[in-house]
Amino acid sequence: MPAVSLFLFVLFGLGKALEGFDSFDGFPARHAPSAEAAGPSAGNISGNTAIMAERPSFLKKLAQYLAAGCAVLLVITISWNVYAGESYSIAAEQAVKKGDREAALRNYAKAVQRDPLNASLHKELGRLYLENAEKTQNAKTLESAIEQFQKGVRLARGDAELRVLYAGALLQAGQLQEGVRQLETAALLRPLEQEFYEDLALGYLTAGRLLLKKPDQKERARFYLLRARGIPQLLEKRSSMISKQHLRYWSGAPYLGITAKIQLYCGQAAVLLGDKQAALYYLEEAARDASLQAEAESWREPAAAL
Repeated sequence: MPAVSLFLFVLFGLGKALEGFDSFDGFPARHAPSAEAAGPSAGNISGNTAIMAERPSFLKKLAQYLAAGCAVLLVITISWNVYAGESYSIAAEQAVKKGDREAALRNYAKAVQRDPLNASLHKELGRLYLENAEKTQNAKTLESAIEQFQKGVRLARGDAELRVLYAGALLQAGQLQEGVRQLETAALLRPLEQEFYEDLALGYLTAGRLLLKKPDQKERARFYLLRARGIPQLLEKRSSMISKQHLRYWSGAPYLGITAKIQLYCGQAAVLLGDKQAALYYLEEAARDASLQAEAESWREPAAAL
């Protein structure tokens, strides 16, 4: 619909731009001098002067019409591409619902070609590439996901969900520092939603665990693990900065709460840091959630052995 509305608006503007031609009569006719003129030479001079005076006005109008025509053509081209991009996007969404991932990839790729300035299209195409990369462990597919997320972030810097997806791809590619930075930015963009703190805690934990495998990266690993364990304190700090009068807007709903996922990630980070007391506490709290109980219990044994 936006593309159709834009197209109709352009047609209306084109009609208005062409109305000026109705009043244009071309160059003035060159009449012979009258009998009362001072003479043939004087008549010729006055006629030529009138014609030359009229030409700049005509050229000015012609330049205006050409500029208007080019602008209209440009807008029509853009609106047509936007419309085509929307059509391919709708086809891709329908293919996703049917489970036809190949068709979805093809249509999203065509949508991005038609409408390259649409961040949501880059986001959805990147999401499909990332899901395929996780299943196939294909490095080129992962690179394609990162490329699409990069383009999307440049177009929509305030999209926190897009940054989380981008961070996941970066962490998988081993670009830990940039991946964590994207998660930190997402949490800053949406500071009142604890799911972004869950993503941040998991990002810190993932970076720490990967760096622990490298003998010369122990200090960096410890840095990220300490950040993961400190997420509850970060939540409390940011919660205390919120004016009390705004709390009523979140009545009946969690307000920067320390969720079971955060407790699980904190417990895992504490185990890797050798902090037995914190590990046992957070893992016990996380185990209260039935969906996380098995994973939390699997970490309690190494925590007890610290």
